[in-house]
Amino acid sequence: VAAGSGSVAIVRVSGPAAVSIGQRMFRVAGKRQQWESHRVLYGHVIAPATGAIIDEALLLFMQAPRSFTAEDVVEFHCHGGLV
Repeated sequence: VAAGSGSVAIVRVSGPAAVSIGQRMFRVAGKRQQWESHRVLYGHVIAPATGAIIDEALLLFMQAPRSFTAEDVVEFHCHGGLV
């Protein structure tokens, strides 16, 4: 892990709950995008409790076993820096 702040942050969630976490915390923009393995989705990271938009982001879903960890993986590509 590199210390400091950057313009882009990547948060990786891996394991059996990765997809459900991603679906609770990410709202896809538009109706034509589908959750498919190894595809990039555009939308917003949201606060699950309120539905409030936290950030504009990209989400990548990699379905097991075709991921680095061989588990389901969801990556949030969002704005970095201090929150």
